[in-house]
Parts: sequence; structure tokens; C-alpha cells
Amino acid sequence: MISNSLRIRRRNPRPAPSLDEYLRRRKVTRRLLIPGVLALVAATSWADHRGLFLYPGDELARFERRWFVVRDMLSADTLLVDASPPDESRPGIRGEAERFMRQGCVGRRVRLDLDSRRVRHASGELLAYVELADGLQLNEYLLAAGLCTVASDLAHDRAGLFELLEAQARHDGAGVWAARP
Repeated sequence: MISNSLRIRRRNPRPAPSLDEYLRRRKVTRRLLIPGVLALVAATSWADHRGLFLYPGDELARFERRWFVVRDMLSADTLLVDASPPDESRPGIRGEAERFMRQGCVGRRVRLDLDSRRVRHASGELLAYVELADGLQLNEYLLAAGLCTVASDLAHDRAGLFELLEAQARHDGAGVWAARP
């Protein structure tokens, strides 16, 4: 026996809206939804670049083509991007690269040119092509003089040029490519 309180009442289904009503609702939804989504994307991007999501900010804007004074040099490869210091079996070459870097860079102004593919190394170091105040491209000079080798683990915009400079230094027997005594 079914009691009156358990009876299921069926509601009359709402009639389908007319085409004009449907199009009006759709138009209102688009007018509100699209600008809202665009505003949300813009606000998220702004907050992200301000560091609110633990992003350090737009490094290209902070460093690209700007001049800086080199205060110190920690090692022979501190200022190099996509170039590895020579191996430890040739300590004289590493010392020569360090001397050149200290004399040519420390206390002087340099301009950084960041690579479009990668701004930071996996270790967190900033990767940059370094231009001295006199226009000398430091990375290219060190490769041409045989004072460093191309880091094959980094893809970058100037890979072809750097490999060519290293090959020329190897052919000329410069720096690390000189005949061992």
C-alpha cells in the first residue's frame, strides 16, 4: 500500500524556448563570458610576471640587451653561455681563460644577449651571450682562441657559428687544441 506522502509528482516540462529567445540568451552569454575569460587570462598573466605564482618575472625584459657591470668572477665559465671550460688535463688553458675573463670583464660593463630558446641552465644559472664595451663578443672570442669548447648539451641560436669557431680553433691548433708537450 502506497501512502499519499510518497507519491511522486511529475512537473510539467518547461516548454522549449523559441528560437529568438534561445539566440538572445546565447548572445548575452557570449557578451559576458568571452570578456570575462579574457580578463581572467590577462590578470593571471600579469600576476605570473609579477612573481605572485613564484615565477621570477620576465627575465628577457630584465636582462636582454642591457648593460651590466661585472662585479666578480667565480670561475672560468661564469660568464659563458653554451661554452664549457677546458678539461682539467690542461690546467694552463683554464688559467689562461680565467685571466682573460678577469682582465677583460671584472669591473667592466658588459651587455647580455639572451638566447630565445633557453634563458636558464638546469642548474639555475642565467645563460647569455656576452658583449664587451668595445664590441668584442666574449663567447666567440674564447671559442676562436681555443680557450673553451662548445657545450654540446645546450641547444641555442648560435650553435652553428660556435661549432664553426671551435672547428677553426682545432684546425689552427689554438688553446686546448694545441699539440700536447
